[in-house]
Amino acid sequence: VLGPRLARGTRVRLPERGRVRFIDAGEDDPKLILSARPVTRSQRARLVAFFHFYTQVKRFLNWRRGRGGPTRFDGLELDAERSRAVFARGGTITRVRWIVGMDTMSTWRRRAAAAR
Repeated sequence: VLGPRLARGTRVRLPERGRVRFIDAGEDDPKLILSARPVTRSQRARLVAFFHFYTQVKRFLNWRRGRGGPTRFDGLELDAERSRAVFARGGTITRVRWIVGMDTMSTWRRRAAAAR
């Protein structure tokens, strides 16, 4: 869900703006992109940067868990014309395992800077 952080348990109804094509340990694992507004160029760049990082983390976790198969980010499919609404609950979509909030990257940067 793109936009400000939602409180845990919050339910929102937002249009699907696209999908992230992701393969996790050889299994198709798409992520929905939900937002009240169309995805901007800046948001797109941040999504791509995040999923490049996320891919590396997932590869490491899969290696530690002994899971085989490729893990890769295959890009974004953005469609400003999509208007199908999907219910989100606490940032998690029932049909998809995980959706990234755009504030996640800035939160990680702040924590990393504080740890230095």
